[in-house]
Amino acid sequence: MIIKLKTKYSNNHKEYNQKNQFLKKDKELIQSHFQELKRKLNKYRENEKERLIALTTMSNKTIKNLKEKVNMAEKILRLSEMNRKMEMEEEKINPFQTNNFEIDPSIELEIEEYKNQLKNETKAALNNENKENELFNTDEEILNNNIMKNDSVVYEEETDFTYMELFYKKYNKVLLDTILMKNKKNYLNEENARLKAILKQYLDGISVNAEILEQVNPLFVVNGKTNAPIMEGNSNITCVEAQHIMGKTIF
Repeated sequence: MIIKLKTKYSNNHKEYNQKNQFLKKDKELIQSHFQELKRKLNKYRENEKERLIALTTMSNKTIKNLKEKVNMAEKILRLSEMNRKMEMEEEKINPFQTNNFEIDPSIELEIEEYKNQLKNETKAALNNENKENELFNTDEEILNNNIMKNDSVVYEEETDFTYMELFYKKYNKVLLDTILMKNKKNYLNEENARLKAILKQYLDGISVNAEILEQVNPLFVVNGKTNAPIMEGNSNITCVEAQHIMGKTIF
């Protein structure tokens, strides 16, 4: 009986030891899996937090840019209303007048050459950028599509410039008028200062006050003396007798 019990005990001990080992392995696997899931979850949370911060920053920047654009648009509208009130009747009827002067043909050729140069440089820059992005794609169809795309981009830029051409004309006209008025104002200020100086000299010559008495004034003479420096002449004056002069004179 005792032997049977010992045998049974040993068998049960072996069996439960094996079960315990299996359970330990399962526990370790579950624990490692849990740690992996926890690590992934923490990483996912960090990524989402960074994305949220980036999204918040971008949204704040976007809101700020939109507010600046709204303020700029409101400022433009206010200035346009003020400008409208100050326009002449001719400008109200025809705000974008054509130039009354002729441009030198050589200057026009230089402008056209400069435009063509800018266009070619833009195309070359876009082609180089596309070649760098497509190092292994050398198909002719792709290159033709890129060239057509570049042409469309350049065409859109040209149309944008043409849309702003009237604005630039008006802006340049106003800028030239502003420079002209500033130069005229400076000239008038200088002329005004010169006339004030002349008037002050005249008033100083005909009026008497404490300020004038303290300054050098050759017209102010008291008891044969003046405060202005007077150049002293030569004390040795040559005298000629009248009899000598009469003797030399022929009547």
